[in-house]
Amino acid sequence: MSDYSDMPIRLKWFFAHWKGYVINREYLSERERYAALIFFKGLKQLDQEELTLLKEKYYTDRPAQANFITGISKTYLQYSDEVMAMKLDMSIRDYRMKRIKIEKKLEMILHKVKQEQKEYLSNQAEEFTLKTGRLYLKSFEVTLLGRILPDYILTQDGRQAKVFHKDDKLAKDFIYRLGMEKEPVKERKHDYDFDCVYQWK
Repeated sequence: MSDYSDMPIRLKWFFAHWKGYVINREYLSERERYAALIFFKGLKQLDQEELTLLKEKYYTDRPAQANFITGISKTYLQYSDEVMAMKLDMSIRDYRMKRIKIEKKLEMILHKVKQEQKEYLSNQAEEFTLKTGRLYLKSFEVTLLGRILPDYILTQDGRQAKVFHKDDKLAKDFIYRLGMEKEPVKERKHDYDFDCVYQWK
């Protein structure tokens, strides 16, 4: 099972799919829906001037790759900095500096949004596994006094990981002492109100 919550933040990829997320919204895969959620939540945190500058460059009418199911384009080509600078009556250098500043701001926002969404989903999960990096907690032993013995076993196969239930005290101990993080077990891990993300415009 893919863990969408660990998806990388790649601005160019988000920008290319921006308009495609909107016009193909009913046909997006689960991973695409989750990516759109993160992206649009991030866009909402820009001010109107910043959002407009990015939208005019990346939310274009220049179709590229089509959706296999609908035939509608899922990605769009951006306008060059030269074209945008001319449109805004700015020097290319000034436009580029302004764009890069906004994009760096958005990238930082997206990393924060991604982490917040990941924590939200983890805390909502009724069942979850624990992991550190790419290793999952497979098994461990507990003393009669309720202390966890240090000889626990890790695995790279998430299917073999021990499943915990919400509010499990032992799980909280692993998270607190070893810095492990939750990974929801549900088949449909990303339960969210997707319609709300389109209110960015």
